[in-house]
Amino acid sequence: MVRVAEGCWWHSDRMPQLDLMDETFIVASPATVAGAVADASRWPGWWPELSLRVAEDRGPEGVRWAVAGERWTGTMEVWVEPHLDGVIAHYYLRVDPVGRGVTRRGLDRARRGWARRSRRLMWALKDELEQGRPAGEEP
Repeated sequence: MVRVAEGCWWHSDRMPQLDLMDETFIVASPATVAGAVADASRWPGWWPELSLRVAEDRGPEGVRWAVAGERWTGTMEVWVEPHLDGVIAHYYLRVDPVGRGVTRRGLDRARRGWARRSRRLMWALKDELEQGRPAGEEP
């Protein structure tokens, strides 16, 4: 791992034990999506198991966090990429379990759970920010 910011470690030489990526198209401006993602009051509801510290606020391009907690440590990111009349919100969770005793089955269960949670979270954000606006139509 390589240290890139105070207290933040980015995986470089090996894969984290839980490595999850997802993408969602949202018909909203990059600033609107990035602003919602950067709103720290949302994080406890979105990721209650994780203790997050902003490692890099990328403005309209999203946020990178250092992840800590009783169960997980690593990094997380939501990268906001302009695309057509909206954005693609790329979600990355790269963590390792804290301590020993996590089985392959436990990791698989956690991966499926985080995948479902991230998908529901991004779809809810999509519904909130689009406010029913279809892709390709002016606001």
